[in-house]
Amino acid sequence: MSDEADDLYDKYIDYDGRDLDTRNVGDGKVVRPITAENFEMEKRTLGEVLTDQKFNVPEYQRLYSWKNIHHEQYWSDIEQFVNADLVADRREVSDVFFSSMYFAVNDDKQVYEVIDGQQRLTTTHLLLRVLMEHLEDVDPASIEDDTLAEFRDYGIGRITDILYVEEMFGKREPRLTLNKHDAEFFKALMMGPSAQVDYLKNEADFSIHGNNSDAVQVSECLDRFGTTDDELADLDTDSLSSGAFFKLYRSHRRLLNAYEFYNEKISGVVADAETPDETVRALVNILNYVYNSYHVGEYLIREAESDFRMQIFEILNDRGAI
Repeated sequence: MSDEADDLYDKYIDYDGRDLDTRNVGDGKVVRPITAENFEMEKRTLGEVLTDQKFNVPEYQRLYSWKNIHHEQYWSDIEQFVNADLVADRREVSDVFFSSMYFAVNDDKQVYEVIDGQQRLTTTHLLLRVLMEHLEDVDPASIEDDTLAEFRDYGIGRITDILYVEEMFGKREPRLTLNKHDAEFFKALMMGPSAQVDYLKNEADFSIHGNNSDAVQVSECLDRFGTTDDELADLDTDSLSSGAFFKLYRSHRRLLNAYEFYNEKISGVVADAETPDETVRALVNILNYVYNSYHVGEYLIREAESDFRMQIFEILNDRGAI
């Protein structure tokens, strides 16, 4: 550990020599002293947090772990606003505290290292990806209200700005990168059919027997991705055997389950709408609610050594905050 990191540890974790094990220190006792000097805390909307910078989940973070019970809780907050009036005063919609999120950042970089909040952050990206896909499925020519046609385009553009950044030569990349174990699978989910086929061709682990509990067939995975026959016809799948089995790791399965959960919920919203206009209204309502009504306590840790960042992660994790 560097001299700077030693000083930070002595000051904030050991409290100038007090012999306390890190795991016995309450997170509040650590966070409050640090806030004055090393933390910046600001209350922001989730939309503001999502569109400011790129995010990276470091290797010390645990893998994606949300299950259906977490998704049900998240969705229950959202679905009540599906039929709200798009032009209503947004003060009529109550603000909701989404969570606290802790990020580490060096001032010379536009990448936030996610110390706390990666489960909700990842889930929100998957939800918005599904939302964008359904907005894109609405034929603009079928929308009667010109304002709603504009809302459709606005929604697609807004979500694109949240989920992606433009790299060199106009190449689009996800704004959120998960840790090494989950990164490529998550990227495939976020980038659509071409990236999904590329993942199966280049990244998937085919060294598995079909009887293994983690094994899944290529054809099943493509079906769960929602990849259509027309989309596959336009892609290079010559080296891809639909009957082959590959290993779908537990965290990858949970990422895919999350994508399917929100696809099912939003497909239900679309099915309940009687016209394309109602479909657009409902989908943009969901976007507006997530973007504007969720509030985040954003904590930024600036210029801290990686060892110190991990100490904060461990304290929050031990207290059940991650």
